[in-house]
Amino acid sequence: MAASRRGARPLTAGDNFTLEHGVRGSAGSGGAWRTDIGASLPPGQVDTILEEAQDIVYGDREQTHGDPGRNLRAIAAMWSPVFGVTVTEQQVVMAMILLKVARAINMPAHRDHWRDIAGYVALAERAGHIATEGKS
Repeated sequence: MAASRRGARPLTAGDNFTLEHGVRGSAGSGGAWRTDIGASLPPGQVDTILEEAQDIVYGDREQTHGDPGRNLRAIAAMWSPVFGVTVTEQQVVMAMILLKVARAINMPAHRDHWRDIAGYVALAERAGHIATEGKS
């Protein structure tokens, strides 16, 4: 996925920057960059995790996986006989988030885990499984 950077200029070698929550970093050669907490990203990738998740959930992922609500219903229907209980769409999303949390325990700095967790939350919202502001 191409980074959008929301109109910012590309980083060049030697550039210093500050990310969310005060994390500082510097750009290296070839466009790669590294932060002071040890996280690094490939060249040109400077979108936030939330922006990346949004691009995936509202972008090409639907072409690959189909309508989010229909997909969650299909997964729930397949899991129900396997587990011997009725599995809901919300439980599918929660289970997928927990899968990513379990993987993150092994490698907490791995960006994909956190992006996927944010993506599953966005997917639940997009499929209508999260109450709108002020409603529960």
